[in-house]
Amino acid sequence: MKMNRYPRTDIISDYLRGSVGLLLTAGPLLIVPVTAVATTILGSFAMLFAIFIARTAVRQKTVVSLNANEIQTQGLTTKSIEWAALTQLHLRYFAVKRDRSQGWMQLILKDGKTAMRFDSTLVGFDEITSAAYKAAERNDLVLSPSTMENLGARGIVKIFQTPSDLVT
Repeated sequence: MKMNRYPRTDIISDYLRGSVGLLLTAGPLLIVPVTAVATTILGSFAMLFAIFIARTAVRQKTVVSLNANEIQTQGLTTKSIEWAALTQLHLRYFAVKRDRSQGWMQLILKDGKTAMRFDSTLVGFDEITSAAYKAAERNDLVLSPSTMENLGARGIVKIFQTPSDLVT
């Protein structure tokens, strides 16, 4: 069983970004008297940065295990999906630039009761995505054109010219 984690450098960078954001938004609330509007705005942003830090802590603790029969995550909770029970696979791309030249992908796997989400920064992401795609094929799942295009971009399936090429 192969174990995968999020890279330490990404985790440290996320902690730094979250901490700086929290300091810049919550700091003024603690030091300087501000208006109710400023308190609401800064407090809302401080809450978002606190949630981001908590999410980073969860990612730091998460270990993803992969074998021929299932995928399992261990962290705050333990989840598993047997490949034979896989009912949904989505691979989404999130661009950070308007020209879509930079971004990240998110893999979403579901069975009847469990959902798992993985960012493309996860070590072994392509291996996990490939195993999930093979399971989706075995389970005769219909995948969206955008998922197929993203699988092609990762080199997991043949890249189609147009979404209509997916129709047989």
